[in-house]
Amino acid sequence: MQFCLKKIRYHALSVSKTLSAFYKAIIIFWKSPNRKALRIPVKALAPTSSGYAKLLLKTRNNWAQKPKNIFYKGNPSVLKTKPKIAVIGSRCMTNYGELMLKKFIPHLAKEGCAIVSGGAFGIDITAQKIAKIYNTPLITVLGSGLNNPAPSSNAWFFEDLARYNKGLLISEYPDNYPATKYTFPQRNRLIAAIADVI
Repeated sequence: MQFCLKKIRYHALSVSKTLSAFYKAIIIFWKSPNRKALRIPVKALAPTSSGYAKLLLKTRNNWAQKPKNIFYKGNPSVLKTKPKIAVIGSRCMTNYGELMLKKFIPHLAKEGCAIVSGGAFGIDITAQKIAKIYNTPLITVLGSGLNNPAPSSNAWFFEDLARYNKGLLISEYPDNYPATKYTFPQRNRLIAAIADVI
């Protein structure tokens, strides 16, 4: 019995070390120059474009908070999709919340809607992952620079979204700008500006 317990502890330790090494390898790769070279380049949305004009128009009631710059990765023509539905919610998603997403996202996809989200944990990112399965246009507005996405654990999905032909990442912050407790509420006003329905 004691031998078995020692063997179990040994295997558990081996698995733990393997996972730890794997996680470190992912972090090193993500921060490496090679990985950065593979990233989709960040572009600026032209001030003369209809997408930029719409954002400024919808935030006109608070000129102090209008976006000075709009950066993007992906396909900006997704902004022309009608209607655009913002799907946002709790970071602590319940089983019921996930079940509801799986029920109504396919219907929105069937109607040709675009899904707008902030890419946060929980409802936001789950809605986009489900929608992508149905080839739905997706717009994610980040509260950080596009090359320093928050939450960082969703960075793989964001980069994949930028390569998706119906995907668009948007931010008003420069490439590596870090997320703060202030940038998320500022991000939310852009979600409201982009979406036709919340």
